[in-house]
Amino acid sequence: PIYQPNVIWVADKSQIVPLNTDGSLWQNIIITSLISDNTVYDDLSGICGIAVRKNQGVNSTENARIYMADWKLRKLFQVEAESYSSAGHGGGAGYVYKEKTFASNVMLSGVESDYFGDVWVVDNANGKVYKYTWDFQYLDELSGLTYPTSVSSVRQHHLNMAITEQWTN
Repeated sequence: PIYQPNVIWVADKSQIVPLNTDGSLWQNIIITSLISDNTVYDDLSGICGIAVRKNQGVNSTENARIYMADWKLRKLFQVEAESYSSAGHGGGAGYVYKEKTFASNVMLSGVESDYFGDVWVVDNANGKVYKYTWDFQYLDELSGLTYPTSVSSVRQHHLNMAITEQWTN
């Protein structure tokens, strides 16, 4: 399939569903597993965030990729958005280009890609947001947050990110 920038990627139970902006299924694709080298990840129920790698930034590549954060596996996946293998039963496999495993005390809850192609990952257990290059090289972190739940790229300003926190009594 040809990558379309207006596709909305949705984590729905144990599958990843790419939708057109009108709500219809894009290219009749439903991803029910991920393939990374010799490992197959069949349980996608821990996917808690999906971000499209921004290709217009200064660190762009020719390949269209999406990032997926999995809170159960404590992994960050970079998946080829244009590669897909049919596995039958209404689903298929997405190909993992790169993956990063986090420590056992990390609880992932969100991921975002900024204008420059860098990746922001939310760790709500430790009150942190980590920043990595597009290929998962550590850059920086923001700590001391109450309970960060997600991060979002601010479209109008190339250097700004928005962080959502959950406050309690």
